[in-house]
Amino acid sequence: MTASISSMVTVLFRISISSSSKEEEEEEEEEEEEEEEEKKKKKKKKKKKKKKKKKKKEEEEEEEEEESKQKNIIIQLLKISNKEKIL
Repeated sequence: MTASISSMVTVLFRISISSSSKEEEEEEEEEEEEEEEEKKKKKKKKKKKKKKKKKKKEEEEEEEEEESKQKNIIIQLLKISNKEKIL
């Protein structure tokens, strides 16, 4: 009788250990999934930030180009004006 009780206790102990191990594995898997999600979010955020920075740079370049065109037009007008004054 005591042998069967002892074997039952052993079986229950093993079941308890295996269920604890399963719970730990599940927790680890959940943590890994959360870490992966965080990495994805950070990567997406970084990509979005990079895209925004690139867009801003392009806009600045366009503005500089437009200013340069305007300056060139003004310079040409001044040259024409000076030529007319000379004549």
